[in-house]
Amino acid sequence: EPCPLELKVPSSETNFNDGVYTVIVPQQENIPNRVIGPSIALNPDKFLGKRIRVSAEMRYTGIRSDVAGAHIGAKILVIWKKSNDMVRYCPSPSLLGSSNGWQKIELDCTFPAKMKSLNFVLGIQQAWGKLEIRNPQYEILDEPRIPVRIPAKAGIVPLKASLFECGQFGTVNGDTVTVRVPGKAGITNQTR
Repeated sequence: EPCPLELKVPSSETNFNDGVYTVIVPQQENIPNRVIGPSIALNPDKFLGKRIRVSAEMRYTGIRSDVAGAHIGAKILVIWKKSNDMVRYCPSPSLLGSSNGWQKIELDCTFPAKMKSLNFVLGIQQAWGKLEIRNPQYEILDEPRIPVRIPAKAGIVPLKASLFECGQFGTVNGDTVTVRVPGKAGITNQTR
């Protein structure tokens, strides 16, 4: 069941009015790499080893930057610190330009069994423009999807195909998991 997120408004670039968070970042040269927008820090214990979906409706205008990179734009960003102090990021796809009305943006993240901290940020990263956000929420999903590393000589390892999350490099079709290896044109590995 979805749980609403009550985000904190951290800076002068962000305000909250009538259920809508508004982020306005003015244009500037060599804009620094940071995410400007409302955020919340949550107790990580509730999320250990779980898979969640974070979502919000977003409307954006004139999101641009003078630097290049896949990380630039409006987004949902989940940040956690692992028990060894390594920081991990789970970003939604970056939104650039202008939207045609409100769009529902969703992001699924799977967390490790141990974390020290957990933060959600909805905002604009290393860019300028206007972003409006409403109905931010998260939902703990029933079945965690965990990354599986199988040694090359592992033999037959029974795994439930529905546990795989392949992203852009693979597909799950029934009991068959197909993985495409980036940078290795023509090599496809199928596991049953």
